[in-house]
Amino acid sequence: MEILVVIILIIGITFSIASLSAAPWVPMRQSDVQRVLAIIKSAKVTRKNFLELGSGDGRLLAAVAGLGWKATGYEISVLPLLISFTRRVFSKFAYTVKMKNFWTAPIKDAAVIFVFLIPRTLVRFKNKIEQEAAPGTIVINYVWPIPGWEPVAVLTAPDASKLYVYER
Repeated sequence: MEILVVIILIIGITFSIASLSAAPWVPMRQSDVQRVLAIIKSAKVTRKNFLELGSGDGRLLAAVAGLGWKATGYEISVLPLLISFTRRVFSKFAYTVKMKNFWTAPIKDAAVIFVFLIPRTLVRFKNKIEQEAAPGTIVINYVWPIPGWEPVAVLTAPDASKLYVYER
């Protein structure tokens, strides 16, 4: 019984940390995964390195790896991380997922970066991108615009969240 309480506490604490420092885990709809894949397929980049900051359950990582890209994700919430590890074991496509706070994750090698962040964290994220990402990096933000940046595209679809596409 004590072990169950400890497990629940660990899941709850890591979920709270992730929610407060960036965004809560909200599983992505498959239709939105397909929309992100369309953006990635059209990206005019030479390096096929994809980075998902706050990678949740790994569904987008697996899909991007299926395109032949090197896909890496960072996640600090235990439950989605465990789902991602399980998905990776059963996936035909290899991707990397690490338990790490993405605020300290290296991003300079990424050609495309995907995030879902709540508005109050986007200014800090913008600063991280401006300081660390290579020029030409494509940044895709799910749901909200990044303050002070002009998107190169805003993708909308019926009954779907907006996708904001930026180029660093």
